[in-house]
Amino acid sequence: MLSDDLDESIRLSQRKVLILSERVDTDELRAKIKDLVRKAHNALLAEMERHAEERMEQLYVDGQKVLEAVGAELRKNYRSDDES
Repeated sequence: MLSDDLDESIRLSQRKVLILSERVDTDELRAKIKDLVRKAHNALLAEMERHAEERMEQLYVDGQKVLEAVGAELRKNYRSDDES
C-alpha cells in the first residue's frame, strides 16, 4: 500500500496527463496515452509484487512507444508551423 501523500501525488499526475492528453490532435495518439495511464493505474493496484513488476515492465515498453509517437507528432506540428 502506498502512503497517502504518494497516492495523492500519483493520482494528481495521472489527472494532469489526462487533461494534457486532450490537447493532442490525433485521436489514435490520445487513446494510446489514456491507455498508458490506465495501465499505470493497474500496475499500482496489483496485489502481488510479481504482477506489479510484470505490469511495470510492460508499461515501460508501451510507454517508450507512446513517447516516440508523441515526439513524432510534435515534430510534425513544428514542421507545419515552420511552413506557415
